[in-house]
Amino acid sequence: MSKKPNQSASLREAAEAALGRPTENKVQDTNTDQLPSPLSERSSDFVINPRLSITHDFILGLQTAIDQTGSFIFMKDMAGRYTYVNYKVQELFNATFDEVIGKDDSQFFDLKMANDIFLNDRRVLDFGVTIEQEEASVSKTTSDKRIYWTVKKPIKNIDGQIIGMCGVSTDITELKRTEELLREGSEELKESQSIAGLGTYIFDVGAGVWKSSLLLDQIFGIDESYQRNVNGWESIIHIDDREMMHDYLLSEVIGNQKKFDKDYRIVRINDNAVRWLHGLGKLDFDMHGHPIRMHGTIQDITDRKIAEENLRVTASVFSISQEAIFITDAKNNIIDVNPAFTRITGYSHKDVLGQNPNLLSSGKHDKKFYEELWKSLQENGSWRGEIWNRRKSGEVYPEMLSISSLRDNRGNVLRNVAVFSDISNLKEHEAELLHVAQFDALTSIPNRILLADRMKQAISQTSRDQNILAVCYLDLDGFKPINDTFGHQAGDEVLIEIAKRIGVTIRGGDTVARLGGDEFVVLLLGLSKGEECVATLERLLAAIAEPIIVKNKTISVSASIGVSIYPLDDEDSDILLRHADQAMYVAKQSGKNRFHIYDVALDKRARGQSELLKNIRQALELNQFELHYQPKINLFTKKLVGAEALIRWRHPERGLLSPAEFLRQIENTDLDIAIGEWVTVTALAQIHQWRSAGFDIEVSINISGYHMESEGFVDKLQQQLSIYPSLPFGKLQIEVLETVALNDIAVVHGIIEFCRRIGISFALDDFGTGYSSLSYLSGLQVNTLKIDQSFVRDMLEDKGDRVIVQGIIALAKAFECHTVAEGVETEAHYHALLDMGCELGQGYLFSKPLPIDEFNALLK
Repeated sequence: MSKKPNQSASLREAAEAALGRPTENKVQDTNTDQLPSPLSERSSDFVINPRLSITHDFILGLQTAIDQTGSFIFMKDMAGRYTYVNYKVQELFNATFDEVIGKDDSQFFDLKMANDIFLNDRRVLDFGVTIEQEEASVSKTTSDKRIYWTVKKPIKNIDGQIIGMCGVSTDITELKRTEELLREGSEELKESQSIAGLGTYIFDVGAGVWKSSLLLDQIFGIDESYQRNVNGWESIIHIDDREMMHDYLLSEVIGNQKKFDKDYRIVRINDNAVRWLHGLGKLDFDMHGHPIRMHGTIQDITDRKIAEENLRVTASVFSISQEAIFITDAKNNIIDVNPAFTRITGYSHKDVLGQNPNLLSSGKHDKKFYEELWKSLQENGSWRGEIWNRRKSGEVYPEMLSISSLRDNRGNVLRNVAVFSDISNLKEHEAELLHVAQFDALTSIPNRILLADRMKQAISQTSRDQNILAVCYLDLDGFKPINDTFGHQAGDEVLIEIAKRIGVTIRGGDTVARLGGDEFVVLLLGLSKGEECVATLERLLAAIAEPIIVKNKTISVSASIGVSIYPLDDEDSDILLRHADQAMYVAKQSGKNRFHIYDVALDKRARGQSELLKNIRQALELNQFELHYQPKINLFTKKLVGAEALIRWRHPERGLLSPAEFLRQIENTDLDIAIGEWVTVTALAQIHQWRSAGFDIEVSINISGYHMESEGFVDKLQQQLSIYPSLPFGKLQIEVLETVALNDIAVVHGIIEFCRRIGISFALDDFGTGYSSLSYLSGLQVNTLKIDQSFVRDMLEDKGDRVIVQGIIALAKAFECHTVAEGVETEAHYHALLDMGCELGQGYLFSKPLPIDEFNALLK
């Protein structure tokens, strides 16, 4: 550090230098009290008064004051050179006064800093402005970065000319550091409050207003527009807590001058949510004991309150629960039990504390049971099931037990919590209900529910042992008159006695059950041959038929028994029982007091028939039927004059089916009529289409006798014809079998007569195969006789058939009927029939039955 120079001379020299004239060493004696200040302030500039006489004492005092200040004071000329610096500047530059004077800032700062200072100085020197700003600088000599607050002002002479500048810099480095620390501390405090959920407030008691932090606004659900006064605060308090808070503030906080420390509820403004808060605060008082200000923190403790409430509920449940609870540690030692545990087991808290729960073991469960229990507890964290345990008294009892493991974050077991209840009464009640549900209340033998279970077991056992099971369905004969004559009590006594007799007759492994009323079912298991079943059935019939004494009256009943045999009848239990029921009705219809064994093959055929009828009905709905047409040829002209419409079924799986595969199965059923009506409608529509295309031919259709004789046949036929009013007479012909026509000649005659009047002709199909009668033939007045193909096919080799064909042709001519020969397959047949005078023929010689597209091509 440089040696301190003569400061009084330095200051005077600086002043004289600023005036632009040499200094005087001589000091004039003057009354200093009357002298104005050597540096007088005008506006914001310093102006030098050259007429003032500056005394030595004044200069010395001023110099001393300037050196003792903590600020850096300096003066510069118009070129930016230092003309004066105080002692603090000399310390900063580590130079003497003389080493600084006349130098500019480039001698003491780095190039960038010196340039920045120079630019700021020029603003003061060139424009006469005052600058106040924060500056950072690094000294060349110390390399220490400091922050200064600098004020620079121009120096003007008496004429207002700028002759230099003066400046004062104050080192605010430590102040800045302190502010930064305070700012960091404030941010940390805010963050800590945010983490803790602490909102802060200050309440001015005198003004009745309060200020709140942003976090407190969030807790209250308010924004900056909310009125922060006494009423605004009270409106936030839950209405049920307002009186309590008012009393607490008056009596405790103000009255006893205690700090505010209270839990209370609010209703949040923005969403009306009820929240629990904890407030901490201090009330400040003046010297007279009057409250002036309150400040503190508020924290939302709703989650904690909920948790506390849950804990209270949990503790309460543990104490008052009617279910026993015990808790074990990680080593499975009991650490706590509730009162219900003592009540159920008889063991007190002291008896079991530190004990293993296996002291309750009854011995009824094997090692595997407990291994599975612990495996479930370890893998799933819980186990639930029934278990038998032993009370302190030694009594074994059933309980429903649930065990759950409580684990830490790493999965280690901390506690096992077991909850159980004594289900002894429930088990007894279950047994009673099970007996009621599974056993007949009157006879105490199994009912329908238990029978179903026994049948499933019996089927499984029979399959496993590969023997025979007989399902016997019994219905008492003549039981209803007993109820009607002697009353229901007598009937009940009969049923009880019958159940006993059946039970005595069958073996121990067999089952007898009552379905209801006078119906029973017997299951005969383990049979090796049919003779065993028959022998048992005969014993049953004999035992049931023995007289019964009721009210001193002798009563006799018998039984009809139907039997289904498994595995001959390889069905499930329900179907086996239904088959036995069906067989029982056969036995009853066959004279009663007997048994009948279900015929599986016959039932299979019946089921096949039912399935076929279902499929045919569905085929009608899905339009799977179609008509093929076989031409009828005039044997004399060889021209196509008509066609026979023959039904076919285009089955989606089996392909094209002929009538022989489905028509016989629907004979004399509603489907017989439905198929006939479909054929009629379809043929009429086709005739109409052909006529529209210029083809005028006759079409014959086959109608069954059941359909023709059905109610409304004629009316229905007339409705179908009315759809085509332009259709001429004789274009639709109905073929009916000779055997059908002969069944009821009067009915058939009436139908034929009506059809002839509306333009429909008739043909007797397969003529000669029935019992032909000339009187019937003369009465029917049919138009055509069709010679059956069985006669035509063999007439060239069989003289008998040839005579029959000749006779039919002659008979037709006698009754003025046309003849159609079926089955014309060769030229020889054709010529033979032509020689006999047969008019029409159809057969494979001319064409097989054709689908509509191919028949249309033939027509064209």
